[in-house]
Amino acid sequence: ALKIGIWSMAYGAGEVSLSETILETSWKRSGELVYVSAADCRKLKEATHSRYRGLSRRMERIKMLLERDGALTACEGAPPRDFFGPKREHATQAKAYAYAPAFVTAYANNLALLKLWNDTENRDANGQRIAQPRLPIHDSITMVAPVGRRDWMRERISIWFQNELTVAGTRFVIPFEIQRGPNWGELEVI
Repeated sequence: ALKIGIWSMAYGAGEVSLSETILETSWKRSGELVYVSAADCRKLKEATHSRYRGLSRRMERIKMLLERDGALTACEGAPPRDFFGPKREHATQAKAYAYAPAFVTAYANNLALLKLWNDTENRDANGQRIAQPRLPIHDSITMVAPVGRRDWMRERISIWFQNELTVAGTRFVIPFEIQRGPNWGELEVI
């Protein structure tokens, strides 16, 4: 409930919608209902904004940029995204709060995928790709490679995901985790 709550608040969720989201998500994930009252969600919101002071400033800046420009740029090199809804409506602002984190995560994955695809060392003697991307998702990429190439894969993945981004003047590399297994239900961190 706390993880759902903190992330939802970062994207502008109110106390009532947060309470409903926790209830719905708990049922979908575990078959059990977890109820957190709107009053407790308000306390969580106050505690979160007190602990992470930049969160409120970020939201105010996004509101200002929406009203001034009607668009946001997620990171250096990305085109701006226009927001066509009424700029002072909460629904438009909530979409704007979520835009940059989602875009930057997907963009970092796409940069890694591009490096994987163009990596000249990712070819066998016949010119075939050793690591094959299978399913890029918002915050992950699944790929397959021969079992005998595990150490090589660990090294190459570290290179593919080493992509420096600039957001609001701050340069950073998004941390990544490498997992392997026969399917998503049986993954282990390597």
